[in-house]
Amino acid sequence: MKHLIRNLWGKLVPSASEAANQARFEPKHMPYDKAYFFTHVPKTGGTSFIVFLDRFFPAKVIFPHQLWIDIGDFKAINRSAYHLIRGHFGGCAVDVISDKAIEYLTIVRDPVKLAYSTYEYVRREKNTALHDMVIKQGMSFETFLTHPKTQHLITNRMVHNLTFGYQYDPAVKQLHLTNQTFADFRKHMNAGQKVLQDDDRLRMAKAFLEQSLWFGVLENFDDSMRLLCFKMAWPPLRKSQKLNINKIKPTISDEARAEAEERNRLDTELYQHAVTHFEQQVAQMKADLGANDSISGDALDDLIDAHYQQQHLTRYQRPLSDGVRYDFSEILLGGQWHRREWNALNKSYFRWTGPGEESFIDFWVQAKNYQLEISVVDAISIELLNGLTISVNDQPLVITHQGSGKSRTITATTEASMVNANGLFRLQFKATGLGMHHQHFGSEDSRLVGFAVDRVTLRSA
Repeated sequence: MKHLIRNLWGKLVPSASEAANQARFEPKHMPYDKAYFFTHVPKTGGTSFIVFLDRFFPAKVIFPHQLWIDIGDFKAINRSAYHLIRGHFGGCAVDVISDKAIEYLTIVRDPVKLAYSTYEYVRREKNTALHDMVIKQGMSFETFLTHPKTQHLITNRMVHNLTFGYQYDPAVKQLHLTNQTFADFRKHMNAGQKVLQDDDRLRMAKAFLEQSLWFGVLENFDDSMRLLCFKMAWPPLRKSQKLNINKIKPTISDEARAEAEERNRLDTELYQHAVTHFEQQVAQMKADLGANDSISGDALDDLIDAHYQQQHLTRYQRPLSDGVRYDFSEILLGGQWHRREWNALNKSYFRWTGPGEESFIDFWVQAKNYQLEISVVDAISIELLNGLTISVNDQPLVITHQGSGKSRTITATTEASMVNANGLFRLQFKATGLGMHHQHFGSEDSRLVGFAVDRVTLRSA
């Protein structure tokens, strides 16, 4: 039986273990000399964002936990090992986890929508600590906003999150965190909170955003992702599938809205401050790309893709290779791939394609003839694999399938002329008729998927 713990929401969740699994191969190149810390404020779209962010870091340098309670023994943390930390850790205590120079990232959300999403989450998730009470009492959103046991969940959550851990007690680094010691941990982490007045918190939260490498606005998720890709010289996200969201549009009364705004005065001012700065940054990005304000999203993605192709090698000093032995423990430069997953049987990572029908992965190689080999470990159907087409930089390949089931190896020969002058080898897949994971495998997974790959190899022909 899995050991269950309570997260910061009071929800029962299994302890993290699989995330610490290592793949068979070492990363070929580690382009980051700092640690990147995504401060995940609950219910701000962080689940979808983390899936995207993880692709740009090798699995072995991602901190495996996203909740304080999962960490366990703080003394056992290797504070120099991780280049990506993401989770519900607040904004002022990441040095508990890392001793590297930190680049900060976060996402903000309209405070009223955030409050309502929190209410719906507690109503929906049976394992949250307050779920039974809220359902049993038939608690309305208006009541949820003012009830003494729930109002803390919807009051200035962003400001409190970004300032959590301010002047914490260093003794926390000696703790071994369990359910029994969690209250003591919170006392250590809140050691400096008593000196903060509301104006101090708001000022610190604004400064956090201004000093961050990037922050996004959930209500403008697509442009938020574009801005990050532009800043980091990454390929654009393009089509995405939002995860862990309630798809029913909220109905909020005027009275409830007024109450939520009153209880989120700090968050409202922070949000307005964030939106102003965000819009300025997006306008500057468009100007730098030579785009006008009326440009379509697809056209803007094309410009960001061109920017990535021009800047990526120089930015990260990535050498052109004369071959590739790639598995999904490594950085993924590509699009239309779902989260990294672990195959315990093969002891390797894999990814599903989706939610779009056209996926790609980029390699940077010398102009040579190559033998291409792609290891497909699963698919939603044999028909989808049989209809799969593969190209390199929009030039179709003649492919050969070894095997006829849903697990097979696909091979092809590529020519030196297919490699772009800058060394880009964009391997493109088109699979039609994607389906929901749960419809084909009886899971609770609502992702739109096509086929799963665990390895790509390029050998000089």
